[in-house]
Amino acid sequence: AAAAAAGCRGVMVPAPAHAATAASWRVVGVSNAITALVIVAMSLLQVVRRDVAPLCTLGVIVANIFTKALKHLLRRLLPPVVWRRPAATSRDAARDPGFPSSHTTIMTFIAVYFSWFFRAHRGWSALSSGLLATAPPALMAAARICDEDHTPAQTVGGLCCGWLLGSAWAQAVSAYG
Repeated sequence: AAAAAAGCRGVMVPAPAHAATAASWRVVGVSNAITALVIVAMSLLQVVRRDVAPLCTLGVIVANIFTKALKHLLRRLLPPVVWRRPAATSRDAARDPGFPSSHTTIMTFIAVYFSWFFRAHRGWSALSSGLLATAPPALMAAARICDEDHTPAQTVGGLCCGWLLGSAWAQAVSAYG
C-alpha cells in the first residue's frame, strides 16, 4: 500500500479494519474522481450533442447490466484467486466480485464508443481516436489498482470486456442508427 500511495494521487484514508495489509493507510478516490469527470462530460454531451449522448448513455446502462451479470457468473465458474478483490478493499467480494472491473469496463466502453464516433463522424485521425480509446481506460485501470479495489488481472478483464462491448455497440449504432 505504501508503494501504491507513492505512485497515486488521492485522499489518504484509514484502511478497513479487516484489511490484511502492513500499511494502515491507503489511497482512494482517484477512480471516483475520474468517474465524476466522465459523468460531467456525459451530462454536457446530453445538452450539446443530443444525437450521440443518449445512445452512449443507453449503451453504458446495457454494459453495466452485462458486466454485473458476468461478474456473478464468473464467480461461480472461476477460482476465487481470479474474482476475489484485494485484501485492502472495503468491498465485499461475495456480493460484488472483482472480475472484471466494472469501472474499467464502463470507461473503456465510453472511450471506444466516442473514439469510433469522432473518427467516423468528425474525421479524427487514427492517432487521435486511438489515444481517446486507450488513454482514459488505461488511467482508470491504473487508478482501480492504486485504489486497491482491483488486481491487475481484474482490470485487464475490464479493459477486454469494455473494448468488446464498446466495439459491438458502436457497430450496432452504426448499422441501425
